Amino acid sequence: MATTTRKMTVCGNDISLYRIVRPKESYPSETTAAEELAKYIKLTCGAELPVVTDETEPSEYEIVVGKTDREPEGLIRRENYEYEGYRIAAVGKKLFIAGAVRRGTMYGVYDFLEKFLGWRFYTPEIERSVTTGDISVPADADIEKIPAFEYRDIDWVYARDQVYAAKVHVNGGYRSFDEAHGGELAFGGGDHNMGDFFDIENNHIQQPCLSDPEKVKLAIERIGKYLERHPDLDIFEISQNDNQNYCTCPRCKAIDEEEGYHSGTMMRFINQVSDAFREKYPKLHIQTFAYQYTRHAPKITKPRDNVIIKICPMECCYHHPLYDPACQANVDFARDFESWAAVAKKMYVWEYSTNFAYFLAPFPNFETQRLNIRWYAENHVTGLYPEGNYCARSGEFGELRGYLQARLMWDPYMSEEQYYEYMDDFLEAYYGPGWREVRKFIDWTRKESVKTHMDIWAHPDRVIPLTVWHDACEEIGSWWDAAEAAAKDMPLQLANVQRSRLQFTLIEQTVMWEERFRDAGNRTKEAYRQKNMAFYNTLVKQDISWREAYGFPSKVNFEAPPLAWCDAHTYMNPYEEDQLLTDD
Repeated sequence: MATTTRKMTVCGNDISLYRIVRPKESYPSETTAAEELAKYIKLTCGAELPVVTDETEPSEYEIVVGKTDREPEGLIRRENYEYEGYRIAAVGKKLFIAGAVRRGTMYGVYDFLEKFLGWRFYTPEIERSVTTGDISVPADADIEKIPAFEYRDIDWVYARDQVYAAKVHVNGGYRSFDEAHGGELAFGGGDHNMGDFFDIENNHIQQPCLSDPEKVKLAIERIGKYLERHPDLDIFEISQNDNQNYCTCPRCKAIDEEEGYHSGTMMRFINQVSDAFREKYPKLHIQTFAYQYTRHAPKITKPRDNVIIKICPMECCYHHPLYDPACQANVDFARDFESWAAVAKKMYVWEYSTNFAYFLAPFPNFETQRLNIRWYAENHVTGLYPEGNYCARSGEFGELRGYLQARLMWDPYMSEEQYYEYMDDFLEAYYGPGWREVRKFIDWTRKESVKTHMDIWAHPDRVIPLTVWHDACEEIGSWWDAAEAAAKDMPLQLANVQRSRLQFTLIEQTVMWEERFRDAGNRTKEAYRQKNMAFYNTLVKQDISWREAYGFPSKVNFEAPPLAWCDAHTYMNPYEEDQLLTDD
């Protein structure tokens, strides 16, 4: 990122006249915000602005960051912002960027850098300003933002970095935030954790009885001990184990029959937990799943106002919007979603955004993820966790998908045109001059896949028939060849092209098996086998795992098509070394 010398003005005044003012007693993320503002202004236009505290005497030209003594009364309405809202406002010759102390001011600065200086933060390694020419912050500048989603996460390995997460406004999930980047969300408990509080040895086999008074009392006592160790939580989650073996004792059965759904026993238990700790922990919310057999709300019992329902559209089709009346799987989910939306004060969604049985295979859901996230926002969902390939590095389009998910959660009402502009912008930065060839591949998979349904375990042949792939292989291969050739002098972008091409190699080597191996001569057979071996070893070297909860097949027949490897019954630990396979 080289420094440039573009002209920049604030309220008609040259940027070199300004200094950045932060509070003397800054929350650490406010200090980060001021320092980041100075850094990116210098990178953009070469001006090196001093950063001072509000102890200094006021001057005529100031960019004021955070809650300082310079702030006009009533300018920043923090009571409306909770943790994260902000306002960017010009007042006279001064510019104010301030908001909620924990993250609002920091997000305000990053949005200022994007809106006025053109900065985009694609991945931890790739960022740039996309604008050229002079920069002007007008005297009537006034932008106020209150996020549609209070909880936002993207669960891709590339996005675990807290600095990157802060830049794209992700505030939760599987990463640790120090206070310089907003601090941790006060979240405790965990998903599928009933066995931690009931006497269940294996969460994957059974569910607890939720109607036995003594067992419920014991679970609440154990939750109480947990909360004593973590008294400042905002959210405590206790949710059903990851299986469908709900209790069928006479009491549980009677409750579920009365409520009409198996969520009846769950909701009555969760409300008991809520009631037990409401007085001692008044800010605490109790979170639980609406998942599989609890996906529909009970007829009688409603969640307390401090309960969060986190609904999971796991069984749905991701070729069609979740509200599509022509897709039966999604009609069923929309019915269940609406049943909870009618009674829950607060709802989150555990979304799914990849193929968990074939992480590497193309999963063309870019259009539906835009439509689904907007639908959630329109229906009062306030937290979103789109689960991706959390196991290993993505060999498909995980980085692109995560970037777009972050943008959608921050601005779910963006237009279709703007969404695809963000896509193209990312593709150009990430893949280099041949990015349009990669876009051809994305568009082709979308066009060919919409003729069917696609769940999160769909065999690639169900997503796009292998016969269709076969007929297009030569042309598609030329797109990837062109993208590689265009990036030959850009090592990072070339590596990105080659890694994303692996998804096509998986399909190509499968559909071309007959010509390249079964019906081929010895030399062609050997070339096919060598390419399979190189393909496999590349996956291992780059830690691109095959499917959820598994690493790499322990025995591979390199004379078989790669999709056949998925049927192997034993898998290597993806974190063990020396897994490269040879003929020996």
